[in-house]
Amino acid sequence: PIDDTMKTLWENGIDLRGIFNGEGSAVYKKMMQTYEDTSQWWDTSPPVLVDSLSYGTFHHKYMIFDYNQVSLDPTVLTGSMNWSASGFNNNNECVLIIHSYEIAQKFFCEFATRYVEAGGSLAKISEMAQSIKPPLRIFPNPVQRYFFTASSLPVEIFNIRGRFLGEYFPPVDVSKFPAGKYIVKSEDGTNSIILIK
Repeated sequence: PIDDTMKTLWENGIDLRGIFNGEGSAVYKKMMQTYEDTSQWWDTSPPVLVDSLSYGTFHHKYMIFDYNQVSLDPTVLTGSMNWSASGFNNNNECVLIIHSYEIAQKFFCEFATRYVEAGGSLAKISEMAQSIKPPLRIFPNPVQRYFFTASSLPVEIFNIRGRFLGEYFPPVDVSKFPAGKYIVKSEDGTNSIILIK
């Protein structure tokens, strides 16, 4: 379940923030230690808020992962599904999973705006933004044979376990690489992206 996964991440030091459209959600109650079953309470409450401007109308339904970590495959989960027992088990719902640094950045900007409107503080935003390097762009991704980059500079390729496979100038021929995931790093090593073959 999503709430158990988020609880595990929060308890392991991952930054977790959110906005709920009301206080009735079971997940919110578990986080805030007001759920009937005290065994499901979170040990400490994360900085999640209830939409205070338009109570009951906030219905965005999205989750953002690793928005500022290009090498960790920034991802947005969105769609029509309500994150509830009915949404998971009964309703015919749609879930869209988007693997894109650029899209995750846009969703994060939207989230930051709504979070501040709901009364939250995102003091770390400017600090995080300064640490973000321009993304390494490769295309196509997934790739069958050649991939290209937005510059003519060489890139380094590693397997998913981190073993260095070599330095290559674009266009890069990966036709002899086995199917799987690879890490492509910029020449200076400051930027990386997951390549899927």
